[in-house]
Amino acid sequence: MSEQPEPDSLENDESVGPRELWDKRLDESQKAFAAFVRYRDAEKRSFKAIADELNCSPQNIFQWSSRHNWRRRCDAFDVEQYRLQREDLARGRVRMRERHLKLAIAMQGIAAHAIREWQSKIASGAALNLPHRRSHC
Repeated sequence: MSEQPEPDSLENDESVGPRELWDKRLDESQKAFAAFVRYRDAEKRSFKAIADELNCSPQNIFQWSSRHNWRRRCDAFDVEQYRLQREDLARGRVRMRERHLKLAIAMQGIAAHAIREWQSKIASGAALNLPHRRSHC
């Protein structure tokens, strides 16, 4: 019977596929990675805040950060998040343009219908029943 790899080792196996810098590293403990994820996802990144959340020393957090290059990994994560956000905004602009085009086409249809009605009334000599303009003078 062959030995099955542990799920954690599969997660870190390079053969699984391309890894991102912010993914769990092979040499990183689960506890260190969990601290990194909290730091990476924090609104304001602070070693002390993470240490307080995890009830451990700021020195320990700093050591993990140095050993596992948290700043570089966070920078890479931020760049990717900004890229995804820009893509999402671009898709939103395309959808907005499509909505505006549909609205403009619908408005043109309404205007064209009204113009045809007026042309028909004018051709037949019927009254257009336009409101009288009042002079402000």
